[in-house]
Amino acid sequence: MDLALAELRSSDGLKISDVAKKHGVTRSALSKRVNAKTSSKARGYESQRMLNDKQEEELIKYIHHLCDRCLPPTPKIVANIAQELCGRRLSKSWSSRFVARHKHRLDARYLNTIDLARHRADSRSNYEAYFAIVGEKIEEYKISADNIYNMDEKGFLIGKLQKSRRIFTQELYEGGNLAKAGQDGSREWITVAATICADGTRLPPALIYKAVSGNLQDTWLNDFDPDEHDCHFASSPKGWTSDELGYSWLTGLFDKGTASKARRSHRLLFVDGHGSHVNMKFLDWCEQHKVLLAVFPPHSTHRLQPLDVGIFAPLANYYSQALDDLVRKSEGHTSISKRDFFSLFWPAFEKAFTKGNIVSAWSNTGIWPFDPQKVLSSFPEAHGTRTRSAQSTQRPSASPPSIYNSPSKTRRLRSMLGVDAARSDEKTQKTLERLSDTVLGLSAKLVLSNLRVKHLSESLNEQEERKKRKRKVIEELRASGSSATLFMSPSKIQKTRDIALSREQEKEELLQEKRARTQARAQEKAEKEAEAQRKRNERAAAALARKTAVAQKNAAAQAAREARKAQKQTRTDLRAEHRRSRSRPRKETAARQASNNIQEPAAIEPVEQAKTAKGRPVRRPARFRT
Repeated sequence: MDLALAELRSSDGLKISDVAKKHGVTRSALSKRVNAKTSSKARGYESQRMLNDKQEEELIKYIHHLCDRCLPPTPKIVANIAQELCGRRLSKSWSSRFVARHKHRLDARYLNTIDLARHRADSRSNYEAYFAIVGEKIEEYKISADNIYNMDEKGFLIGKLQKSRRIFTQELYEGGNLAKAGQDGSREWITVAATICADGTRLPPALIYKAVSGNLQDTWLNDFDPDEHDCHFASSPKGWTSDELGYSWLTGLFDKGTASKARRSHRLLFVDGHGSHVNMKFLDWCEQHKVLLAVFPPHSTHRLQPLDVGIFAPLANYYSQALDDLVRKSEGHTSISKRDFFSLFWPAFEKAFTKGNIVSAWSNTGIWPFDPQKVLSSFPEAHGTRTRSAQSTQRPSASPPSIYNSPSKTRRLRSMLGVDAARSDEKTQKTLERLSDTVLGLSAKLVLSNLRVKHLSESLNEQEERKKRKRKVIEELRASGSSATLFMSPSKIQKTRDIALSREQEKEELLQEKRARTQARAQEKAEKEAEAQRKRNERAAAALARKTAVAQKNAAAQAAREARKAQKQTRTDLRAEHRRSRSRPRKETAARQASNNIQEPAAIEPVEQAKTAKGRPVRRPARFRT
């Protein structure tokens, strides 16, 4: 069919029936293909898919970009991204079919996890700078293998087992009675502080038990024999190390076990950036006793620290085996407590901390014998590395085009461009197909770019909303230098002192400012209280004045009412007297008349003549006249 179509496109004037007969195809099928009524099986298969070839190619590139950042997507995430591209809901099995179609480029399996901080720290340039500093200092101070040490802590949940391969009967497994392997599950926490030397020796370990009271109990150490076991013990409220315990380890255990071997030579101690290892008290002692402190770059101990690389994993494995054996022998009836820990820990410690394991751990980290390629060989060469972000810096459109995001719309595009026109010459046909694929690829790339920008914007906004924390001294030292590796030489220790002093001064200034603000607030509060008291006094005085005025007004009103009442009573009395004076005189009894006659006549006072309201004299009737 393809040969017949190519022949028809290459020359004009040919009959479809002749070409069909020549190439062994039916005329009707060839005619439909020529007139673009049908398409090839490949084109038809593409039209039935949710994503076309270009869209799937861009999706694979996006998956590669995520994997390059140690973020391989899950099948659900891939399906969600594909739905963004096609704008349609996908079936549950789409992701598996997509991987199967591209099995030469994609795969799906269970992966172990790693902290993103550790993944970002896996940088060839960082490790090259680390080895350059370490090699230079070892050569400068002439440090031998018997004076190189590594110290770190490892925590134990004393009842927790590691994942291991088991043998079981299918009957119980298929019946659902055997889902997981049993463990005691005690969550008591004990920390082990271990130290190894590059010559294959080790220092006695220190066990830090959890004790809220700070006292160790005798029952916890029933299995400890001082003549047989070389071990030290301590306690803390949570079973973790602290600045005091770290300093005690340095001045007691470390110095006691290494001073005689070092004599007047320098000792090199590798530690991580924990605060119990990097503080001024710890650093001052190291400077005074010729101990050079090397601090690993952040989140790099899984590659650079000998204890993490070759010792702690076997230790945890041997302890888990001993714990599993104890649980099996007791058939689950034994409860693990702190008194059982040492009897399980010490055999595991002796198996893990052998001279062979210690020498191998130092060798695999490239410190002794000094060989940086032990670590750097797992990274590509600097000139061969490429940038992680190969995305375009072009600003994406605010609204990604969705015209060509499905196979049906893809056919419309090809129809608009005339790609399916069978009569076109071969060169034009290929040009139109390339143009169509380019448009489809750009459309898918733009959708993915916008999706990525959206997710990054959301993440950036979330990060900006978080409060900025103050950096530790060790972080400030790393930020001020050209490398993340810290080699605590005398000059670096002095710089640490300066930073600590400046922070103390800054802290004191902040404290003084806080006190000043507190005093200012107290003074302002006192002034406000005084002003409020003055206003209260003014309001009380005004209220008292108002009450006094009201009382005086009421008293005056009462006095006026009393005066009016008295005047009214006086007038009433006058009118009554006037009425009595005008009334007819009563006949007196004979005795009264006699007594009146006996009495001396009183002087007759002139009676004031009564007057009317207008001042006219009142003329009394004759019968009242005397």
